[in-house]
Amino acid sequence: MKGLPRKAPVSPQTARTVLAGLMLYTVLATMLDAQSIGGKIEGTVTDQGGAPLAEAQIMVTGTSFGTTTNGAGYYFINNVPVGTITLQAAFIGYRATRIEGIRILSGQTMTQDVVLEATPFEVEEITVVAAVNPLVPRDEVTTKQRVDGAYARELPISRVSAVLSLQPGVVPSADGVTLFIRGGRADEAVLYLDGAPVQAAAHNDLLSENSSFGARQNVAFNPGPNSVSTESIEQGSITTGAAAAEFTNGQSGIIALETRSGGSAWTGSLGYETNDVFGGSSYGLNRITGSISGPLARGLTFFLGGDLNGQKSVQPGVGRIDAPMLVQAGRDTVVDVPSAIGDPLADTTRVEIQRWAIYTGQCDTFAGSSDPGIASNYGYDCQGQRVPFTPQSDNRLNTNLNWSYGAGSRLKLSASFRQYNERYNFEREFSNPAEVVAATASNRIYILNWTQNLARSSERALALEVALSYQEDRFLRSALTRDSEARSYAPFGGFMFKDLEYTWDRDVFPINDELIDNLRYPCPQSCRRTPYGIEQQDGYLLAFDYRTNPYGLPSLWSEAGGPRNTRHRVNDEDRWLGRATLDWQVDRFNRIKLGAEYHRYDLRSYAGPLAGVTANAYIEQPTRWSGFVQDRLDLGDVVLEGGLRLQGYQSGAERPYLLDLDPTSDTFNQYVYFPFFREYVGYAPIGEGPATCANRPPDPNTPGDPGGCPKTVFREDQSHRYLSPHIQVAFPVTRTTNFRLSYAHQVQTPDFSLVYGGNGTGVGAGGDLDFGKTILFEFGIRHSFSPDMVLDVSAYNKDNVANVAVRTVTLRSPIINSDVQWQI
Repeated sequence: MKGLPRKAPVSPQTARTVLAGLMLYTVLATMLDAQSIGGKIEGTVTDQGGAPLAEAQIMVTGTSFGTTTNGAGYYFINNVPVGTITLQAAFIGYRATRIEGIRILSGQTMTQDVVLEATPFEVEEITVVAAVNPLVPRDEVTTKQRVDGAYARELPISRVSAVLSLQPGVVPSADGVTLFIRGGRADEAVLYLDGAPVQAAAHNDLLSENSSFGARQNVAFNPGPNSVSTESIEQGSITTGAAAAEFTNGQSGIIALETRSGGSAWTGSLGYETNDVFGGSSYGLNRITGSISGPLARGLTFFLGGDLNGQKSVQPGVGRIDAPMLVQAGRDTVVDVPSAIGDPLADTTRVEIQRWAIYTGQCDTFAGSSDPGIASNYGYDCQGQRVPFTPQSDNRLNTNLNWSYGAGSRLKLSASFRQYNERYNFEREFSNPAEVVAATASNRIYILNWTQNLARSSERALALEVALSYQEDRFLRSALTRDSEARSYAPFGGFMFKDLEYTWDRDVFPINDELIDNLRYPCPQSCRRTPYGIEQQDGYLLAFDYRTNPYGLPSLWSEAGGPRNTRHRVNDEDRWLGRATLDWQVDRFNRIKLGAEYHRYDLRSYAGPLAGVTANAYIEQPTRWSGFVQDRLDLGDVVLEGGLRLQGYQSGAERPYLLDLDPTSDTFNQYVYFPFFREYVGYAPIGEGPATCANRPPDPNTPGDPGGCPKTVFREDQSHRYLSPHIQVAFPVTRTTNFRLSYAHQVQTPDFSLVYGGNGTGVGAGGDLDFGKTILFEFGIRHSFSPDMVLDVSAYNKDNVANVAVRTVTLRSPIINSDVQWQI
């Protein structure tokens, strides 16, 4: 039966209410995140005697950012792009002064005082002063470590995650690509790229494969720090302490990356790295990096950078070289194998016996053989530790256009692309290439940031920020076509610039409503539920007729047949983000921020064997929203920041409830949650069920409808909301010492793959989940002993109030009055 609705229609009144709410937030709100794409610079301008200079001109050279001093000589400029800038101060009757090398930190206030030298006549000379950047920002109210992009590019490290893992409180995974912050889970740190959150909403699906490839698949699909090359980073930060109210959806920490922008001069770089020269003692890494940037017009700059990474082999485990792996090295002979022993009329099969050469292992293992072919490894070069036919390719590109205009207004359009291809190796595939499995993942991220100054004086400022982002993640893991398998087993340098081709790609096996209905409801044997038709699966059985492998082992290496037992996995996700920001510098001491953002997702997922009915699939469109208010009180001797954040989400998931027809049950004539509903669709007879529908007559438009109540109905999960407080205090005792205290409730939307898992199919775990919640309190002190040495000590307490966990529960079937177990 396919008549049961999965989605309740949205009423016009509800739609108008939601739209009005979003418009109200957009008009009133803002959000300048740590994530924030700029910092603040302030200071005083005086003459040589210390007298303040009013109406002095302050400019960030090469940009439109500028201001004038007030009567006390004080100036400030908000939302200055991160990076190293040059500040110039000028006043009539004084020699202009230029301060070079000022480093702007995201979300922080940098203090730069300027002293102008009086001159009795007009001169064109400019006094140049080198800036002294403090290692201890006085308004650092929580633990945040930063990495300068130029410094990262000088390190012998090719991944941004490896650079961030050097920071205290951050622990990398065994492969170095996943980060754990202060004991949190790998998916509890949210990533902001150029001011926009880029974390996938449903990313744990890939880990359910329980294979050694699961972690790499997850990292490739879920945008993380490694989505950006070190060549493209201007500045990176990782917040391990309690977050401010302006942060969203990071239960353990916040990672913020800002990509490089072009400067006033054209620059470029090109590099090549390899460990392929060492042969089998390495895994054949080749890496090409490059960038180009510069000005296009007045106020308009351009940047393009990225890297190409090719790897000939997966990284082998310890002792891999002592476990030889052999590959086919041509035909040795052909033997006739009769179908029946002793029957001279029996059919015979001609079976090729292959030669086998060492690919992985100690290359001189058989060097003493009396057979010259075996002794010479049949002319094939042994590869030592490398695993055969397992290339990986990871290519990244980042680009942006940055336009500064007016009095500090700015437009920035940035884009990030990543393409990841990987072949797997299961040794039995050497005899049967039809079994070869691979994976392709890609990320595309487009971000538009607009900052518009609405009002500005030497005392106050009001700015509006708007951010729009579209993000696209794609992942496919399946069996390769024979042509793609032949072209990809040993690509040059490990580079794969073209996506791999699959026998069952998205066009051949689309994820659509028809597929979801076929998995949810009883359907004919021939209905489409898996890439292989259910009735065709026997035709794709693997053949294990002969011991054609070099180890003489049975039932492990197949000679023919399709990859019937291979798992087919598709995860597609689209994300739309809209955010508005109102940043109000009320006076010299108060800076108020109001913010709101809205996320909409489009998720499509399928996971299951190529043949069989134990597949899990869903098509969903969840939404997430949040808003905050925050005030920073900066008195110089103390910085106090407090705020509230309200956030919520609606999964839209609908779960099956079955009509309880057991008169002895406490829930008789009520609908009870029960995930295994496939066998109980239809209608209860007239006279049974709740009074509202028990006497419903048959529907003439539904053949076979007996009337009465439906046995199964779907009910949508409730929406979830949470109001979190955030308080942070900094005590800048001296220019080199800072004390800090912070307290925050940090909440995170659950992974939607855990919400939708098994929903409506009876396969896998899933449930209506609330936010993950952590309450964090921190105390810290940071002291700079010298320009080269800083000591930072922090003590913190984390209470994990709510974390997602899988448990087994017992549910009673309301129809057959028996118990079943269900993981949720």
